[in-house]
Amino acid sequence: IRRQCQVFGAGDMYPLLASMIMARPWNDILERQALTGASEGGEDKDKIKLYVVKYAVDIGAMMNKVPRQMLLLLKANDCLRHVDRRLGSPTNTFVITARISSRAIRSLVGGGLSGW
Repeated sequence: IRRQCQVFGAGDMYPLLASMIMARPWNDILERQALTGASEGGEDKDKIKLYVVKYAVDIGAMMNKVPRQMLLLLKANDCLRHVDRRLGSPTNTFVITARISSRAIRSLVGGGLSGW
């Protein structure tokens, strides 16, 4: 996670970028609960709201550091999560979007990013 987030300009703030991408607290990402969707309850939403207030300045700084394409992906991710919630869709559009996006980045870069 650290290496890939640093590629996107996160530097030492990689936990913040990973949390922004996954919309999960950093500890949940480390525990891989975020990948299974095991912690999508109201408690998680409350944690995220508190973190947003606490790290608002850092989030703004992060958004100025990452490439504009990453901002587009973050916004698309946000919109897809909202649509999924409103429709009650069981499809994980985040995984689908991430898969397609990583293929597009890989083809643009030509395999220059190790680990992709």
